[in-house]
Amino acid sequence: MSFFDLNAFKDRDYVTLSGGEKQRVHFARVAAQLWQQEDGVTKYLLLDEPLTFLDVYYQFDFMDKLRELVDDRKWVVVGVVHDLNLAGKYADQISLMYGGRLIAQGERREVLTTENIKKAYGLTPDIIHEGDTVRLHF
Repeated sequence: MSFFDLNAFKDRDYVTLSGGEKQRVHFARVAAQLWQQEDGVTKYLLLDEPLTFLDVYYQFDFMDKLRELVDDRKWVVVGVVHDLNLAGKYADQISLMYGGRLIAQGERREVLTTENIKKAYGLTPDIIHEGDTVRLHF
């Protein structure tokens, strides 16, 4: 609960939580099942739109926590996110899909290109590279 900043919820009834608070509790519950580290065992976490219901602060907080778990605990996290800027900041590998078809796959700089974004969404972004981060402006 401490890692996910949920101590304030410990005495609250689940039904009184907001959608975003419930989302955070659900993730902590799932992460607790993977928490115990075992030598030679890789933990996999599959997430389908985990940022739903989270306000902007908690979207970044959640992604920072995922990054920490990947880096420190060596988890493999595969997630579906629709915010290309969050993917461009946090993802090691990206699969860009549109209409059920794979447009591009690889590292951020290889996938988040003007050509690929235009192919997938019909938009031409300005792309800014800041270190490892790729930011898109539409």
